[in-house]
Amino acid sequence: MVDGCSPWNLFWNVSLPVVRSGVVALAILVFIISWNEYLFALFLAGNDAQPLTVGITRFLGGAEAGAEYGIIAAYAVLVIAPVILFALTANRFIVSGMTAGAVKG
Repeated sequence: MVDGCSPWNLFWNVSLPVVRSGVVALAILVFIISWNEYLFALFLAGNDAQPLTVGITRFLGGAEAGAEYGIIAAYAVLVIAPVILFALTANRFIVSGMTAGAVKG
């Protein structure tokens, strides 16, 4: 505001660079937590929109049929692999966001 900076430029050039690492770390952690939310999807999602975590339970079978462990393991890899790959590629943002407010020295 001092040198003719508009409120948008103030936000874009001053405030956003200060909180960028924290916002990125928060977005990464929210993605990882929401990806693995099983109970929310089980009770509130309809039969047409069930994620893979709920779809795994269809292969458990009954008492007579038994569980199909090979198919369950394959689906478990499909569910876990994207989150692990995403967390490994975004690791530096998570660490920098979590340590952004730490006291140095």
